[in-house]
Formats: sequence, structure tokens, C-alpha cells
Amino acid sequence: MSQTDSFVEEVSEELRRDRLFALARRWGPYVIAVLVLVVAASAFYEWREAQTEAARQEAGDALRAAMSVDEPEARIAALEALEGDGFPAQLPLALALATARAEAGQTDAAEASLRALIDAPEIDEIYADMARLRLLALRPDRPLDERLELIEPLVRPEAPFGPLGLEQRAIARIELGELDAAREDLFAILADPGSSVDLRTRAQTLLVAIGLGAPEAPVLVPSAAQDPDPDDTDPDDTDPDDTEPDITPDTGPDAAPQDDPGNTTDPGEE
Repeated sequence: MSQTDSFVEEVSEELRRDRLFALARRWGPYVIAVLVLVVAASAFYEWREAQTEAARQEAGDALRAAMSVDEPEARIAALEALEGDGFPAQLPLALALATARAEAGQTDAAEASLRALIDAPEIDEIYADMARLRLLALRPDRPLDERLELIEPLVRPEAPFGPLGLEQRAIARIELGELDAAREDLFAILADPGSSVDLRTRAQTLLVAIGLGAPEAPVLVPSAAQDPDPDDTDPDDTDPDDTEPDITPDTGPDAAPQDDPGNTTDPGEE
């Protein structure tokens, strides 16, 4: 390599180094600031999640403590003390408060609380369905049209309490005289793998009570190769040649002499 080429290369290397340093001086502080912001935002997110989880734990403990009070009136007072914008578990609190009011005999107040919960905007469907079931249990004698209005959302596809909704609809249809439709609902309960044992038992009891019975089991026809039932054998058809022979010894006058098993005398000794 000539001296001229070596000099040119050294100058190019110095120019590249100067440009790199210039970029670092210009954009380096911004890059560092972005990295610091990312780390700070991640730390703040973790801290906020920890605070939220701690608040949830505290709210759950407070709700369990209020629900553990034995007297309904005192339980209502303890639950009402938790109400407010700062309590993070408003939906479970509303359900617990409605249940306590129902146990205390405050039926109208309980129904108002449950209906307000159902009509709440952007409520999770599982809480709305739980409120509908509580309403159905609160006043079982309510008119059929109101009951069916509460039941229909419970039997929608993929509903969390679908089997319970089918049971309530079957009862309403039995009262309306729609026995075939009730039978379909009850059989759907029996076919649903999510149905509990108690629910299946109640469905079978309803089927028997309305005289429809359970689904018929298939009839198994025995094949010709199977052995016959020994209990069905007619004793008159027994072959006398197959009976056990009589081995009783003959003791008549013409009977042949029998060896006496007790006689052990040797013939040579006589």
C-alpha cells in the first residue's frame, strides 16, 4: 500500500469517528432519557399492580368479615358501611347486601338492589345472572310472565348458569301446561355435563312427577350362543338317564356277599 492510500484511509477513519461522536453528542441524551422513562414506567406499573392487589385483598377481607356477622340487621349495617366510591368490589358487595336484606325480611329493598344491579351499565354477565337467580328465589310466586322474562337471559348459549335456568324454565312451562317443552328442558339438563348431581336428581324427579319418565334404555336381546338361565329350566324336561345313579348297597337275601371292611383276618390263619 502506498503512503498516499494509507493517508487517505486514516483521514476517512477520522471522519467516520468524528461523525459517530457527533451523533452520540446530539442523540445520546434522548436515548438515555427514553431508557430511563421505560424503566421508570415499568417500575411504576409494578408498584401500581401491587397496590391494586393489596386493595383487593383488603376489600375481600372486609367483605368476608361483614358477611360473617350472624344477625341480618347487623350484617346489613356492616355491609352498608363498606358502600362508597372507594370500595373496589362493588358488585359482590351489592349481591351480599341484597342477600342480607332478603334474609332480614326486607324483600322490597332486596329486589330493588338486585334490579339496580341487573340494569347497571357495563356489568359482567355473570353478576347479572346471579342477580336474576336471586330475584327468582326471592319471590317464587311472582307472575309467570315476570319469571320468564328473568329466565330467558339465563338460558342463552354459553350462559354460566344455563342448567339452573333450564330448571326454572321447565317449572314455568309445567305450570303453563307445556309438558313437551318442559320435558325437552329437563332432558337438556340431564345431557349437560355441567349439571350437578343435585340438579340432575331434581330434573329426574320432575320428569317422574309429571308422568313423562326418564329416557328409555335400550333393550338388550340375548344371542343364541348365550347360556340359558338355570332358573328357567323346567324340571319335567330333565333326562332321567342324566340323573345320579343310586349307589345304596343291596341287602336282600339274594345279594352277593360283601367284604367286611372290619374283618382283617388273614385267610392263611383260619
